This record gives sequence, C-alpha cells and structure tokens, in this order.
Amino acid sequence: CFYFHTALKPGVAVVKIYRIPALVNLNDDKTFLAFAEKRKTLSDTNAEVLVMRRGTLKDAKTQDIEVQKKNYEILFLSFLNLHSLSGRLIIPAYVYHYTGKPDCTSGCCLSFCCFTSFALAFYSDDQGITWKVGNQMDVESCECQMAEIIDEEGKSTLYCNTRTRLGYRSEALSYNSGEDFGTVLSPNKLIETGNGCQGSVLSFLEQIDFGLYLNKTPLDSLGWPDEPLLILRQGPSVYSDLVEYEPGCFACLMECWTEHENEEIAFVLFELPEKKL
Repeated sequence: CFYFHTALKPGVAVVKIYRIPALVNLNDDKTFLAFAEKRKTLSDTNAEVLVMRRGTLKDAKTQDIEVQKKNYEILFLSFLNLHSLSGRLIIPAYVYHYTGKPDCTSGCCLSFCCFTSFALAFYSDDQGITWKVGNQMDVESCECQMAEIIDEEGKSTLYCNTRTRLGYRSEALSYNSGEDFGTVLSPNKLIETGNGCQGSVLSFLEQIDFGLYLNKTPLDSLGWPDEPLLILRQGPSVYSDLVEYEPGCFACLMECWTEHENEEIAFVLFELPEKKL
C-alpha cells in the first residue's frame, strides 16, 4: 500500500498537504500511478505542484517525483480522462453560471452562492490535438465522473454521475459520447452528504464511512441499492478515484483518516464480495 500523508497535528506547522487524488493503471505490468495536488494549506487556492507516486502489485516501493513528459508514452494529465471504445477522449468538467438577482451587491458572490454549476464534457476525436466543448446538463451538477456503458449489441452510452447541493447526486446519459446529456435520470437514490462531495464511478459494472455502491443496470438509476455493497474504509473520507486493474479486481485512491478526512490519501485493493452479487 502506498499513500500521501499530511501532517495535521495541533501546534505543529504543516509540512506537506496532499489533496484531490487520481489513479491510473498501466495494464501492461500492473503498475499504478497515483497523482495528487501538493498544497501549502488545505485551501483550494494554495495548490503548489502536482506530484506522483508509482507502485506495482509486486513491489511495495514508491517514490515521489514531479510529473514529466516521457518519450515512450503520452499521459493526458486531465485526471478524469475517459478513452471511449470509438477512440474519443472525454474529459468530465463543469462550469458556473450566474443565477442570482441582477441587482445583487452584497458581495455574497465571492462564495458562489449566486452561481449554479452545470456538468459537461470536453472531447477530442484526434487523440487530443483539438478539443470541442459539449453541451452542459440541464440540472444542477458539479464535480463529476463519467463512464462508458456498452450494451450487448455494442451500443455505447456515456453515463455521468455528479455532485450537487440538492441532497442527492445527479445522473445523466449521453447517447452521442458527451456532445450532450439529453437524458437526466430522476429517482435520486444516491444521497449526498452536506454540500456534496466528489465521487468515483466505473463502468464494469461518500461520507462518514467510504461505501461502495453497485448498480447492475446502470442505464436505470432505480438499480442503485439502498445500502452499500461494502465499506472500503471506516471513518471520515472525501475525494477518491477508482480503477479496475484486472477482471473483478479494483484499486481505489481515497482521502481519509481517523479524525480528519484530509490526513491521508490511501491506496486500497479490493474485490467484490461474490455472495452479494
């Protein structure tokens, strides 16, 4: 197991703070690349540098390195980059629109209370040389992840799962690989916490305890269970990223710890419990 550790002890200056994990699996040799923001403080405005740790299933040794270009391979550092079956590169994103009163002069806009966020996708059909912007979702939707769902006939549907302030997560489907999300799913079975939090999705298939939910019919949001399939970690947790490194085997990078959710970014390997499938 490798991790990024943040020192948050009372009366002691914080030396390193890591947030916003992202995980990449290099399928050829079961190597994992774990990325995180190194920050001066916990504030979102104090990101300092992007760091990476590299580890394998066979070798527990890891190392901190600055992200660099390699001659033998290109890695798009957009963090949540999806490579669809058709070859299209898709980057989940969101934008803010002003939705407050036209005469608002209270200064509250500095905290975004007069703005509403909407998720969308950037996409490229030439391996990242040029990019286009898709249409935004019609409902409030913030930090998001997307997964491609391929049905038995080979038809592709892009699924989007987003953070909101509505008390539940927003879900939507795109039938044109991210150009728009015309179908918004409505059952609202995935409950949000507080003002919401980022969540991870995989198409193989938040936050006192880190729970894993499994939908066997991903085009139908009624398929989400009322209870998590399993608890990956007890205690506070927030941002995370998931990858499937071989059939039925998964890795998760998550912000967590015992007292404060930003104390550590931990790496966890797990398999789905067969008795519950």
